[in-house]
Amino acid sequence: MNILERNLTYLAVPYAHYDVSVRKNRFELVSKVGAWLISNGHVVYSPITHCHPMAKYGLPEGWQFWQHMDIPYLQYTRLFIVLPLEGWRSSVGLKAELAEAKRLELPIAYVSGNLKSCDHQSLTLKWTPPAQAFK
Repeated sequence: MNILERNLTYLAVPYAHYDVSVRKNRFELVSKVGAWLISNGHVVYSPITHCHPMAKYGLPEGWQFWQHMDIPYLQYTRLFIVLPLEGWRSSVGLKAELAEAKRLELPIAYVSGNLKSCDHQSLTLKWTPPAQAFK
């Protein structure tokens, strides 16, 4: 499948944290950004938005389990977007997702604006060529 046949926008965010309130806040913020992207015409898959509600029903934590759910979606993705909340550079899952996006040569963008509230009026996307995504 070539990139022109793909229609998903993949929205990645760091998630794992020892503090449950931090994970809940990350879920809320990435969901707000997902709504903003949808309102701007994107077909969004956000692993945290889609899976956080199910995780409380006894599913394992950690990238080792969730990678089998997330990585296959990148095959159907035409755009990879990162919500760079605190900890994004050290996130095991986000680094793996970025590596796969780079391997697939996906366009990569980063959300910028007021990341504390992710209010829609402040949000923009900053584009980065895949080769520079790790810099």
